[in-house]
Amino acid sequence: LALHLAAEAFDTTAQGILAGARTRNVVDARAVAMAALRWTGQSASWIGREFGRDHSTVLHAVGRVGEDQRLRPIARTIADRITGRGRLGLEVA
Repeated sequence: LALHLAAEAFDTTAQGILAGARTRNVVDARAVAMAALRWTGQSASWIGREFGRDHSTVLHAVGRVGEDQRLRPIARTIADRITGRGRLGLEVA
């Protein structure tokens, strides 16, 4: 779910995020999805495996998103939707 929500927010595709493209919108979408998953309690190792990345890449993404005033609220919204705490909590798939 995080992957698809991040892809939608950054006008890209889930496949693009997983493929490793390095355009700004894809890099930001990947980092936001990783951070959102981490903030829901998933381990960095698990997230890294799902994205085909090392756990240290996940930790770097989480730190980058946490410091970015533009990306942080997007990741928080996605994390809230995953955990059902979003305004429309029933949207969790």
